[in-house]
Amino acid sequence: MTIGPDIGLTNALAAVVTTTHEEVPLAQLTDWQWDELIIFVEGARASDINAAAGQEVMHDKYLYNRTLLLFMDGGSFARGVTTYIGFSFAPDDTRQFTNEVRVVPVQSNSGGWNLRLLEPGDNQ
Repeated sequence: MTIGPDIGLTNALAAVVTTTHEEVPLAQLTDWQWDELIIFVEGARASDINAAAGQEVMHDKYLYNRTLLLFMDGGSFARGVTTYIGFSFAPDDTRQFTNEVRVVPVQSNSGGWNLRLLEPGDNQ
């Protein structure tokens, strides 16, 4: 299994930033089993992605022009979804989450919208 786009998830994430502007549990936007999410941003090395997945899921040398949502289930690769939707991370933010993570829209200083991923108990 390799990685690629998922139109349903991308459209649901886009709706959070363009229409509803309301937070939602990420698990409600997926239709597959997973218990861990690892995020990779543009420029991530394929070797790091493949190591996290525990198998070769990416053949290019680097991740280009996309964000990768690497879904794991019981320590095994479940699905890798690439999306153009932007996620906002502070430099020290974790990029590893449980299946209880929430997708939270955050308005930027320029007036646009980004998404943050927050675990229960995390503050915006």
